[in-house]
Amino acid sequence: MTLVQGSATVLSDPLAVIRLRTRDLHAQLESRVDLRHAFASRENYIRLLQSYLGIFRPLESRFEALSPSAQALLAWPQRRKSHLIERDLAALGHYDSVAASNLAPLPDLANLDAAFGALYVVEGSCLGSQFLYREVHSALGLDASSGAAFFYGYGTSTGSMWTAFTALLRQHVTDTDCAADAACSLFHFFETGLVQPTHNTHRREGPAAMSNSVVDIDSCAREPSTSPAASSPTASCSSFTIPTSKWSRLVKTARRSSAYPRNTFWKTA
Repeated sequence: MTLVQGSATVLSDPLAVIRLRTRDLHAQLESRVDLRHAFASRENYIRLLQSYLGIFRPLESRFEALSPSAQALLAWPQRRKSHLIERDLAALGHYDSVAASNLAPLPDLANLDAAFGALYVVEGSCLGSQFLYREVHSALGLDASSGAAFFYGYGTSTGSMWTAFTALLRQHVTDTDCAADAACSLFHFFETGLVQPTHNTHRREGPAAMSNSVVDIDSCAREPSTSPAASSPTASCSSFTIPTSKWSRLVKTARRSSAYPRNTFWKTA
């Protein structure tokens, strides 16, 4: 299978194909999830975490139904996220989840290809969460031990976890279309679970998707910084439109780091 993007030909690398197939869905999700509102107060932030928990609990049950050998290959349950959200909610004095009433169907993880496609969406979102972790800390004063463990994710191991996952995906996915279909379905699932009808009246561009904007780890030289006190994120990504001064300053700081190549925030491409 060969996909053409402008004048560039993308060979049948499963990872490249999935990125292209999901690119528009990722951009759509970014434009509709209003994280500025979610980070504006603890109450809003708690509602966001509750929505994520309503998403990840049913999603993770699909992975837990996979065979032991498939789970071992996917490094499951090491890649679970719901326990981090539960920890954050407990730290903030809440324990319940809020599942949207109009959730799109979950992808059927009937085979390893579909499982890799779905996990691609989940694991890719962890990369941008390193930037959002800094925003949560700045806006709400939370860290990994006081309510931001979900955004902290794998912490300093984020880059290596992504690299290990993409290597496995390239090695084991045999039906690229099946994997890409599952990834697309999961983007729809996330969108229906995260977009709040009362707060989606204006569009926002920039790093906001699925709790976190996604950074192309293949185009970054080092892992993202996870320290809220760090003077700049240790990943350099180039241009996209960001309407808020905080996001603009964040990206400008990343661009000034000469240690990193000038590449784009990954919009699933």
